Amino acid sequence: MGERFERNQSTEILLLGIGGAGCNIVDQVAGTFNTKSIPYSVDVFAINTDRQNLQNLENTTETIQIGRKGRGAGSDPLKGRRLALEAIARGELNVIKHNDEKEYDLIIVVAGLGGGTGTGAGPVIVENLRDMFPEAVILGILIYPEDVESGIKTDIARQGLAEYYRLLDSVVVINNGSIVNPNMPIAEAYKLADEYVANTIMTILNISEDYGKPNLDFNDIQKALEPPDRGRDDNLSKFAFISTFEVPSANDIQKVYELLNTKKRHLSINSLSGARTLLVGFFHTGKNLTWEKEVAVVDHLKKEIIIAGRSPYVKIGDFTKNKDHMLERVHISVIVSGVKPDSYILNALAEAKAEQELEEILKGFQDEGGI
Repeated sequence: MGERFERNQSTEILLLGIGGAGCNIVDQVAGTFNTKSIPYSVDVFAINTDRQNLQNLENTTETIQIGRKGRGAGSDPLKGRRLALEAIARGELNVIKHNDEKEYDLIIVVAGLGGGTGTGAGPVIVENLRDMFPEAVILGILIYPEDVESGIKTDIARQGLAEYYRLLDSVVVINNGSIVNPNMPIAEAYKLADEYVANTIMTILNISEDYGKPNLDFNDIQKALEPPDRGRDDNLSKFAFISTFEVPSANDIQKVYELLNTKKRHLSINSLSGARTLLVGFFHTGKNLTWEKEVAVVDHLKKEIIIAGRSPYVKIGDFTKNKDHMLERVHISVIVSGVKPDSYILNALAEAKAEQELEEILKGFQDEGGI
């Protein structure tokens, strides 16, 4: 059974890394869970064609090798796809279901774009997960390659992005190029993607498993991340913004606006304008942060969203129980669904000939112009 972190609630979550980048990142995130003694139940799996990569993971106890030789996919997405289909036909992914016929509520898939396994095998695996867990919401956290890797790798990444987008319920894209400072040591640069994925996952876990007054819970997250209703929603974008910000004290609450703009750039978001859903959770001791300051933050977010003339569904959570260890610190968790992606994402979909998906996304933001 995969690495499991227990909690008292009944929501079941699967964290799944696919390919070298995805496996390495979920392994580091699982290590973070262990370090912080996270009281949540999350099953962590790693799937790869590269046997050596799987053998070197330190925190993920459940690994699945696709391709009997374990030599990787050679950056060939067609080979990765073929190996995934063969593994599924042999029933090698059925271990995810477990003997107790587990039913996950949320599946978080982490993969790098531009290689053979994460890009080629990944979408096939997502389709299989959809068959195994038809009621689950599937969120993809995808790592887009840096500009320096442009060429064949970028072409593969574009096609992979389009395929994932069609299959996932919600998508977060981490722009690897924007988060890496060229003067940063390589070891630190590799950790940044880990941190962004961990931040995204912990945002979801903290909101869904804590109890606040007023409260946010997993049902609110599920509503935000489930696919848009084509018959009801004008905005059909599946792209989401998910992040938690930390400020030193309630007096520094204004800093969240600057942090928000930085995170939008790193998470490939052009703007929040026209978004469908806004969830905001405030985590603090309850002794310093006032309701007035919380409302100011929510109003700031709402103003950016309603520029397009549509009002989002908004819900606030205030979490102060057992938070004395936070002292004066304040954490602000934000989930926004139906956001406008950065222009490079739209261009990538256009290059991948994902015309229908691109048309649906842009339709929701037509008042702001095209790509």
